[in-house]
Amino acid sequence: MVDGSGSIATKYGISQLVIWLTVVAFGTSMPELVVNVVAAMKWDPDTLSIAVSGILGSNLSNILLILWVTAAIYPLKMVSSTVYREIPFSLLAILVLFLLMSDQFINGWAMTESILFKNEALVMLGIFVIFLYYTYYLAKSGKVKLETSLKLLSMPKSVILIFLWLLGLVAWGNLVISSAVSIAESIGMSPAIIGLTIVALGTSLPELATSIVAAYRKSADMAVWNIVWSNIFNIVWILWVTWVISDLPTYDWFYKDIAITIFATILLFVLSHTGKKFIITRPEWIIMATMYVSYIFYVVVTNI
Repeated sequence: MVDGSGSIATKYGISQLVIWLTVVAFGTSMPELVVNVVAAMKWDPDTLSIAVSGILGSNLSNILLILWVTAAIYPLKMVSSTVYREIPFSLLAILVLFLLMSDQFINGWAMTESILFKNEALVMLGIFVIFLYYTYYLAKSGKVKLETSLKLLSMPKSVILIFLWLLGLVAWGNLVISSAVSIAESIGMSPAIIGLTIVALGTSLPELATSIVAAYRKSADMAVWNIVWSNIFNIVWILWVTWVISDLPTYDWFYKDIAITIFATILLFVLSHTGKKFIITRPEWIIMATMYVSYIFYVVVTNI
C-alpha cells in the first residue's frame, strides 16, 4: 500500500516529506481503521468495545513496546519538532478523548457507561484538520529534511497493489473481529481485553515493520515519527470514522487503559529530556517495555 500510493503521490508532484507524514502514517494505521469499521458496522457492544480498546492498546504498544524493539536495533534520537510538537499533540488528542468519554465523571458514577456521541466526535475531526494543516506547514517550511525515500512503481502496478491490499485488508478485518469475539467467549474474558492485547498487537505490526526498516537504515527520527504520527491518526482520524458509523460506549477497563496510555505519552516526553537531549537510552526503553508487559499481565490475570 505504501509503495503503491507513495508512487502515485510522487507522480503527481507531492513531496516525499508529505508522503511520509501522511501516506505512510495512514498506511500503517489502516489495519486499525478496518478493524474499527467492521466492529462498528456490527453495532454490537462487544465488538464496539474491541474498537475502542484496540486503539488504546495499539497506541500503548506503539510507545512502550515497538519503540523498544526499534531502539534495540539502533539508538533512537528524536528531532525537536517531534518532542515539542507531535508528542504534545498526541497527548492532547488522548486527553480530549478522555474528556469526551467522561460522562460518568461529569454526571456521577450512577451512570452505567459513558458514550461518545457522533456530534461530540466532530471535535476530533476539527483536531484532525488542524493536524493536516500542520503537516502542510512542515512541508512548506523546509525545516524538516527526509533521510529516506520510497520505492517508485509504475501507475498500473501501483493501482493493482492498492486494490489487492484493500481486498486483503477487508477480509482480514472481518477475520480479526470474529476471531477476537470467539476467543473472548471461549476463555470467558471480556472482548475489550482481547482488543487491548491480541487485536492491538496484530494491528500494530505495520508500525513495527516500518520502524524496524527505518532503524536499519539509521533513520531513527523516522522510526519515532512513524509511531507518534500513527498514534495521532489512531485517535483523531480512525476513531472519528468509527464514530460516524456508531456511537461508542466505554468498557469496564476504559479509564485504566486511557490513564496508562496518557502516562506512557507523558513518559516518552519526559525521558526525551533525561541524559542526552532527545535520546532515550536502551535501559530507559527496557523500563518502558517492562511497564507494558506488566500492565498487560495484570489486565489479563485479573480478568480470567
